Amino acid sequence: RSCSPAAKRSCTADHDSADIIFLGNFVTLEDDAPFASAVAVSGGLITAVGIAKDVQAQWQSAQTNVVDLSNAGCFVPGFVESHAHPLLKAQFQALVDCSPEAVSSLAEVQDLLARRASSTPKGGWVRGWGLEPCLLCEFRDNMEASLLRRGDLDRRLVEDGQ
Repeated sequence: RSCSPAAKRSCTADHDSADIIFLGNFVTLEDDAPFASAVAVSGGLITAVGIAKDVQAQWQSAQTNVVDLSNAGCFVPGFVESHAHPLLKAQFQALVDCSPEAVSSLAEVQDLLARRASSTPKGGWVRGWGLEPCLLCEFRDNMEASLLRRGDLDRRLVEDGQ
């Protein structure tokens, strides 16, 4: 199956119609057609990008789900999260990850902070982010105990001579 130039980007002959067609405002970054108003998807792959009437004429069937995203903003290709803050991301890279994905106990938090403290110049700051005390195993069933005190974290650093 071929696509008209207006609806062509990456076509596949494996599908006669699209599973879903998104209507909206799409930036393609293609020199010949920098903007599009429709994207057709078949079998989990983009099969056509172009002008809505052309994409729908070639790819829409009675079984095609059409989703109108016209009022949802502009869609930009190649970005998982197009509103990233690079400076903030860089700052987080310098901090100790104490999030629930990284630690499950107070001892693990203390170990991570102590490791970072050992490579930090004397008097320098050791900073962490993402700590959720109520999700640490010691505190899950006792919300009042989940209120960490500065001493709980400092104790480990002092014990290790940091």
